[in-house]
Amino acid sequence: MLSSSTRLRWWDVPLGIALGLMWTILCCDWLSHFHTDAMGIFYADLIEYCNGVSTKSLLGIGASNKRSAFAMLLPRYFAQTEGVFDGLAMGAVFGQIGIGALMYWWGSLIGGRRMGISVLLLASVAAPLTFISRVLSSYPAMSLCFVAGATGTMWGIKSQRLLPTFLAGIGLGMTLLADTRGIVWALPWFCGLVGSICLRGSLGNKFGRLLALGIPLYISHQYAPSVYVFDAIGIEPQVDIRPSLYHWLQIYPPPYEYSSNFTWGMAPLSDLPKTIWFLFEQTQLVVPPSERDAGMELGRAIAQFYWEWAVLGMIMAWVYFAKKPWTLIAVGISVSPFVMTFHGALTMLEEHIRFYIQTLPGIIILWTIVWEQGVSLWEYSTRWISKTWIPIIKVPLRFGLNWLLPLYLLLNLVLGSIDSPLSPTANWRRDWDPQPSDFGDLISNYQQGRMMEHNSIEPCGRGIQKVERMNKPLETTIYNGGLRPNLEEYFLGR
Repeated sequence: MLSSSTRLRWWDVPLGIALGLMWTILCCDWLSHFHTDAMGIFYADLIEYCNGVSTKSLLGIGASNKRSAFAMLLPRYFAQTEGVFDGLAMGAVFGQIGIGALMYWWGSLIGGRRMGISVLLLASVAAPLTFISRVLSSYPAMSLCFVAGATGTMWGIKSQRLLPTFLAGIGLGMTLLADTRGIVWALPWFCGLVGSICLRGSLGNKFGRLLALGIPLYISHQYAPSVYVFDAIGIEPQVDIRPSLYHWLQIYPPPYEYSSNFTWGMAPLSDLPKTIWFLFEQTQLVVPPSERDAGMELGRAIAQFYWEWAVLGMIMAWVYFAKKPWTLIAVGISVSPFVMTFHGALTMLEEHIRFYIQTLPGIIILWTIVWEQGVSLWEYSTRWISKTWIPIIKVPLRFGLNWLLPLYLLLNLVLGSIDSPLSPTANWRRDWDPQPSDFGDLISNYQQGRMMEHNSIEPCGRGIQKVERMNKPLETTIYNGGLRPNLEEYFLGR
């Protein structure tokens, strides 16, 4: 029987994967259609990802110096048998399944299995997260690594055992390999984990946990040159907001100079303090109010709405876990990089789905803490059952009242059966444009032969040629007729 225990059991592994699969199908086949075209697929920077799954070797000619090849491993695997477009799509689908499983485990570690399920239901409220399986890029796999790092950190700080610490090290290592910007996520997690190790346990336990954390990080550091090209663009130019401010507001003009160009495993660790200082300086830049267009203003307003509920979640977490300080610390550290990076949405000058996929998971955790606080009040009001009902009746009755009823209510709120701000048709919603012309331009360049004229994009052209040799249409097909039947065909066909 499901319980409110915050300890993970072996059967939480298949349960989490099953819930991640159901959440992905619900988002892809239904909820996403409320916010974009029925066949909406997001193709931003498709040429880079087409190259990424088509290069002869992981870092062959055409591999991007802005992206890590580690996050391309998942779509590359599927592209071998499904072709470029369905390979990228399958990578996104399995990325979302993994994110869903990890978010269930993350929530379960905080407040039990009911909270784990509630996390996935509330994640369905944020439109960008319903699009994950429809984003043809490396961002679904990249975000999978980030959520793995957060879940591992949560468990590693909360527990004093070696296994959670080791898994936290793996999560941090994956985060650092997934993208150069992963250092923004990994630094607070690493500091939180090391602090929790130093402050608790015997000397032998501390040494063992430091070793368990350090081994995966060392392997990740050594493996980095295998997934980043030799001239990889470091985090400084990638997160520098000055070019965007100059482009849109004509402030902070070039040139832009960087004292370091940090990429995990590609630059000496002695450069890290310079990188940290640069990131701090970025937070000090003044972004004046601007009204670029109505769409951007609406995006900021929705981000503000998301942010306010996240702040309430932080307050609720402080109250809820006041008597469980290490759980409170684990929650705070695990969500902190998501909160810090999402805060930038309040002054954004450009809006991209990938930004929300990266930052919203931690925000959803805070939303769920607010929801769980409300359910806890309901639980408190039903305690009279323990005193007035005989045991054979009170156990299933309390399970129904405290487990099934809150989840059933939340499900109806999220699906819109009960009209509320959580409904997919709530009046604060907006439409998202998948910009299918990006895909049309790519196919046009291929059909007119321009792709084969440039070494930098020739791998994509050869990848599309492979799709034609497989007698498949030059489009993504796994969403046709719904994701569920196509996944069934994929697994049964193999």
